[in-house]
Amino acid sequence: MLRFNAFDCSHDLGVRGLTDADKIALVRELSAYGEVFISSEIDVPKQITEHILNVQNKRIHDVLYDASLFITDTQTMATEAALLGTPTIRSNAFEGDCDVGALIEFEREFHLLFNLTTADEIAAKAVHLIQDPHAKEDWQKKRDRLLERKLDMAALMVSLIEGYPDSVARLKAASAYRGILLLE
Repeated sequence: MLRFNAFDCSHDLGVRGLTDADKIALVRELSAYGEVFISSEIDVPKQITEHILNVQNKRIHDVLYDASLFITDTQTMATEAALLGTPTIRSNAFEGDCDVGALIEFEREFHLLFNLTTADEIAAKAVHLIQDPHAKEDWQKKRDRLLERKLDMAALMVSLIEGYPDSVARLKAASAYRGILLLE
């Protein structure tokens, strides 16, 4: 699956993603290995419109989860795909010194995504991942490792609400013990 960003938000000023030529080349290369689907915020070149995915927005994460590979020039969906355990390749001008901390962690510590800059690099890595029969299973394990090391905020909130007011007092005491400042 490929996802293309419009880069039309204020925080996207000066940021670029994949060019039309890159998009066409990637679709042509990857089509030799399976079905290619495109989700895009902008019009895609006419040469690849037949690959546009026709799915309701509320179902896009089902597609992301089932995809064997996800290539994008967006931050948000790269994060979501990695958290779903789908092999992910991202390419845009945020990569590097301006990158989002979570994406750096996903790449360097958990190996859940690749940040690549050229269409040739992306295609080579994509073909490698597609040909790996264990890639999806490996990514699920990497995702599980990440989740094991992170705080389950939903569980924390439920325990705070269900145990209120004692739970808040215990949290404040533990925070004070650890030197963490909690705002009242």
